[in-house]
Amino acid sequence: MRRRIAGFVASTTSRRLTSSLPIRYPLEATDAHGKPLRVGSAVILPSVASCAAGLPLENQARLNTMVGQRRRISRFDRAGFAWLGFIDGDDDFCLFPGELAPA
Repeated sequence: MRRRIAGFVASTTSRRLTSSLPIRYPLEATDAHGKPLRVGSAVILPSVASCAAGLPLENQARLNTMVGQRRRISRFDRAGFAWLGFIDGDDDFCLFPGELAPA
């Protein structure tokens, strides 16, 4: 009985998580040129506008200093956003994968 309940909870939770994403998600892990991206890929940040919008000016300024810099992708979340960090290995902010350029 316990196993059956656990299986039901796991499958129900999995369906709920998958169905809670908007239709165009998860995002495809490809850069601005359509090349595949993966964790550890080196990329250049042509813009940080999508993640800086709506943040306090201090945070926007910090993100804007990264435009044109090279970073490595630390992870992809379940929606497909690429997470990068101010220092390699961290995941401080995310961008749409299509906003990234190959390094």
